[in-house]
Amino acid sequence: MHTGIYGNRIRKDRISTSKILPWASLSLGILLLLGILLHTGCSKDTEGIFYSLEQEEKAVDNTLPNDVRITGNMIKVTVGSEDRYYVCAGSLFYRTADLADNKPWTKIKSPISSGIVSGVAEAGGRIYVSLSNGSEHGLFQLSTDGNAYEQVNLYSAKQIIRLFTLNNTLFASAGTILDDRFELLFWDGSGLVPTGEHPYKIVAGAWDGVNYWFASPSDLFRFNTPPTSNGWAFTPYYSHEAPNTSPAPELNDKTYFTDLFVDFTDPSVSSPPYPLYLSSSDGYILKTKDGGVSWKSSVDHNRSFQSISKVRDIIILGAGGSVIRELPKAVSDNDLDTLDTPGGNFSRLPDLYGSNVIRVFGFGDILYAGTTANGLWRGDYSSDPKSPTWSQE
Repeated sequence: MHTGIYGNRIRKDRISTSKILPWASLSLGILLLLGILLHTGCSKDTEGIFYSLEQEEKAVDNTLPNDVRITGNMIKVTVGSEDRYYVCAGSLFYRTADLADNKPWTKIKSPISSGIVSGVAEAGGRIYVSLSNGSEHGLFQLSTDGNAYEQVNLYSAKQIIRLFTLNNTLFASAGTILDDRFELLFWDGSGLVPTGEHPYKIVAGAWDGVNYWFASPSDLFRFNTPPTSNGWAFTPYYSHEAPNTSPAPELNDKTYFTDLFVDFTDPSVSSPPYPLYLSSSDGYILKTKDGGVSWKSSVDHNRSFQSISKVRDIIILGAGGSVIRELPKAVSDNDLDTLDTPGGNFSRLPDLYGSNVIRVFGFGDILYAGTTANGLWRGDYSSDPKSPTWSQE
């Protein structure tokens, strides 16, 4: 990266600004401005200022409020004969998954006053939603038509912070720092029951076709049997707090885990376990293709990766203030070091490349990116994966 023309500070005892002629002051100011522009324009991840001012464009926009915060996950499900998206954006919103008809998003009224939605998941043919207003908590099913909440609160003991489905089993990560302990629960057919996990805060879960994986910020857990009423014995498979017990050297000193993703469509894998990816907010991406026997680690990318998913054959990262990043060779070449900025009109949309992306969701050729304050964005990779079309929901 260029340091600019005036990378070193001017010493006041050598050049007195009061002795510079007016025309010289103007020239100096112009040179300083050019130095700043050169410094900005040569950044790998930032558009040059002149180019951006000339090429910036307004995003194609749908009906979801542009200033909402994405507060949980997003799913694609079939309700009746209609494919739908559901997304946690403060409240729960849904719309048809057919992008061609451009139908608006519909908000579902919360059953808890001022309740914020933290998760949505489908299991056993039913859609479950978790909510909380800080003092009142709930887990609810949607009606069979998917348009409203049923009135029965299925769980109210603690705030659910994550909701996800693994191998058609519903899991809920519950508790906050104000509670006695965090818990990982699962749906046994009639209610949420403990898995035996405590006191770890589970931030992500995945199933690779053989193993159930869970991540806390500094621990990984692996189980090769389904949960039962007797619970699992929650001994960490890997813990940053116990480095001498690391199952693979590539995991040593890794921490601040944020998300897990299993690639069920990797063309090089015909049977489970399927490739598992792990992201961290301290700049690393890790991958195992053999169920955790061995791992591959990326270099330190010096970015805070918050979420991980896949669109077409590209692994996608929600990169916080760095917005979205792609790992274009992670699937084909097992390359976790090559990091790209998305193409298309990505860099011409200031509201997008100025966002803080905390969640990414891939659905075939379509990517959704959830932000902390700029709503939900869509990247359409169907025509050209190197030049997706970006718009704002």
